[in-house]
Amino acid sequence: MITRLLTNANIYTLSSRQPRATTIALYHGHIVAVGDSSLRDLAGPQTKINDLNGAMLLPGFTDAHIHWEWTATTLNTIKIAHVRDKQEAISIVAEAARRAQPGTWLLGGGWSQSEWPDRAFPTASDLDPVTEHNPVYLMAHSGHAAWVNSLAMRKAGISSSTPDPVGGAIQRDASGQATGILLEGPAMALVGSLVPAKSAADLADLMAKAQAIAWQAGLTGIHDYDEPTAFEAMQVLHERGELGLRIVKNINKAYIEHAIRRLAAARRLKDLCRRRVGTANGPDDRSLRGATG
Repeated sequence: MITRLLTNANIYTLSSRQPRATTIALYHGHIVAVGDSSLRDLAGPQTKINDLNGAMLLPGFTDAHIHWEWTATTLNTIKIAHVRDKQEAISIVAEAARRAQPGTWLLGGGWSQSEWPDRAFPTASDLDPVTEHNPVYLMAHSGHAAWVNSLAMRKAGISSSTPDPVGGAIQRDASGQATGILLEGPAMALVGSLVPAKSAADLADLMAKAQAIAWQAGLTGIHDYDEPTAFEAMQVLHERGELGLRIVKNINKAYIEHAIRRLAAARRLKDLCRRRVGTANGPDDRSLRGATG
């Protein structure tokens, strides 16, 4: 007996064999039949029937390039995406600093200087007056730049004499002083690597919250490009029976050997379940918005 019936819907299946339908039959959350109102014959006394009154239904969306650990973490940090200007971003950070314990990291992001009136990059000196007792690390919307305060740079030992790391850049002012903007992963890591790491279990908790938000947007699958820690958290979710996304786990070039060792050690490909190992991601994952592409 089916457990739920969605009927009187305008369903686009995206299947050439049956492009349109009106009814979906489910058994404990799994689709078992798609068709017309005749599927009502499968219903029993305990079947929950939802009349959708002609609402449109589409198959779940798949995000073809996402950094899922970053996404899940960002959803639980300071949010300064799509603010009107730099001052609004600073006000949001200031409020977070007032609530934070001295010494704890203030993490967040979403900023994009290209959306602000003057289109100028922010600086550490913009943050310093409101974050005197807390190091700050704010990732750009693009994921290819970070905005940090002076305390964070001192902890990282960044000064005017610090050379640019290979593959990254420390933005500097006319006098050669670091401005507080770090471009691309190697430079961002000078500060980002100091942020206390979360355990796989902690990341799994954040991913569980993030996937609930993904479902609300119709997202049921992702192609992930994050690091091995993301894969470990996905494994934890799977082991808990809480993984609710179909995931293609693409492997960044630096971690291919690590992935081979992990798969060889597991020797149980069935444990990949809803996860599939995808392509290797090369070194040119850059951004036009962040001015690094």
